[in-house]
Amino acid sequence: MNLQELQCNLSGLCANGGLKVIGASIVTGVTSFFSNDFFVYFIYFVVLVVLDLFTKQLSLSARYLAKKKGVDVADINLKAKFLGVAPAFDAGAINSLYMRDKFSKKLLTYLLVVGSAFFTDCMICGGSDNFIFFKLSVAYLAVSEFLSVLENLRDCGNERLGRLIELINKKVDKVL
Repeated sequence: MNLQELQCNLSGLCANGGLKVIGASIVTGVTSFFSNDFFVYFIYFVVLVVLDLFTKQLSLSARYLAKKKGVDVADINLKAKFLGVAPAFDAGAINSLYMRDKFSKKLLTYLLVVGSAFFTDCMICGGSDNFIFFKLSVAYLAVSEFLSVLENLRDCGNERLGRLIELINKKVDKVL
């Protein structure tokens, strides 16, 4: 390779250098985010929120079918509850705008709470792994979503879950 080819290659590498640095920084940040524990927690929260919304739809479907058939919610079988989601949407018993809005607000709130707790821990604890507020926030939000899923399933006609909900609430009250 001669000197002129070397200069041509170097100028090609240096062209739009600022843009390349910004792009590389973004790619590095995104890939490090996906390998971070926060991404894993975020995915867990997404799954919990989706389960919450799905069980809420089942609950609303069961109420819709019970009212339509004039029976108790517990008398409607699980298959009918699943199949009743679409008719409940059509009848307006389930509002997709409300569900979508609730989903995005929950995730944004969870990100803000957990992120704020993480930064608070970083300020207080420095670089150590003693993330007290982060762990407490994650635990509280996860238990809240879990309880919401249980409440929705109870409202679907699984009345025995009421005792489990009471037990979990008592345990949470003792801890907090």
